[in-house]
Amino acid sequence: MSRVVAVALCLLLAGCGTAPSTGSDDRPTATTVTPAPVPDQPTAATDAVSPAVALAAEPTCERPPERVVAIQLAALRAENRTAGVETAWRFTAPASRKRVGSLSTFRDLLETAYGELLNATEVAYGPVIVIDDEAQREVEARSADGDGTVFRWVLERQVGGRYDGCWMTTRITRERDREAGPNR
Repeated sequence: MSRVVAVALCLLLAGCGTAPSTGSDDRPTATTVTPAPVPDQPTAATDAVSPAVALAAEPTCERPPERVVAIQLAALRAENRTAGVETAWRFTAPASRKRVGSLSTFRDLLETAYGELLNATEVAYGPVIVIDDEAQREVEARSADGDGTVFRWVLERQVGGRYDGCWMTTRITRERDREAGPNR
């Protein structure tokens, strides 16, 4: 029995798909590979983004909303605070950037109203909820002393313009402080 036939028989018996076809030179030709389905809920792997990767990231339409949130958070927690804020700004929807006005105003807003995000020692991600072209995700930012503040990221799939089809952040709201109870 030739080696090609033996390998093909082994693959078929093991349930590994169909036998590869052979050309006139008896070498196997490429077979089609079907990718595994993407889970509905994000996994820890989709949340894990190093600050270095985040700071180098640019918006693309291939990223799901949970990845955009993870990139922005990793950037905001990077040692290079200026580069982190600039990265978060890049992933902010154009209409939201226009409302804020400038990168400088955005930086001031983050430092005064969202300091817990910048100074978090740990973050915990909630599930992503997607309805049509809007996605939301809660993130709890925890400080070194264990206090937690919950923020809600809201992202929208952009329509038209340079980022048509891309998920971008439209707003981040402070939901509640874990120690303080309901929204304040």
